[in-house]
Amino acid sequence: FVPVGEHLKVPEIEAAARIGKYGASLQVQGQWREATLYGVDRIDFPLAAYWRRDFAPASLGALMNALAVAPEGILLRRDFMAQNRIRVGDEIQMRISNYGQRAETTAKVVGEIDYFPTWYPDPDPTKFSPVVVGNLEYIFEVSGGEMPYDVWAKTKPGIDYGQMVRDLRQHDIIVVDYQSA
Repeated sequence: FVPVGEHLKVPEIEAAARIGKYGASLQVQGQWREATLYGVDRIDFPLAAYWRRDFAPASLGALMNALAVAPEGILLRRDFMAQNRIRVGDEIQMRISNYGQRAETTAKVVGEIDYFPTWYPDPDPTKFSPVVVGNLEYIFEVSGGEMPYDVWAKTKPGIDYGQMVRDLRQHDIIVVDYQSA
């Protein structure tokens, strides 16, 4: 894994953060519910990610601070918490499944969100899958080591993405795919 700071050597990139997207299950009301788990680097995430005030009742800084206090901390969607009578401070069993590995841990709910960048709730309530946000390093720790992740980058306006990819290659960073909002 190339250190994420290497991306900052490219002039088009202003900030970069490691973000992992993994399969997970949460044990709620005696059943395991499939979920989407985002692991974030809480230091770099606020610098690189797009965030609006209506994504959560608390500020992004407050949410990242809550994750800092509890490495096993997670953020859950407010509506999911209400449906399942989960409160901030509750502990919940979580399974992380990815790349043929499976890990189980006890996570602590440290905050509530309504939305998360790149995650969109399915409008069909029968297909509802909650989103979970946790500490990337903690996910690696309980999973037995680093797993592949994406790098989210904040770029300068109006850049040539093809040039950015070529510039990253000059620093031995291979871009498999990229998306731009």
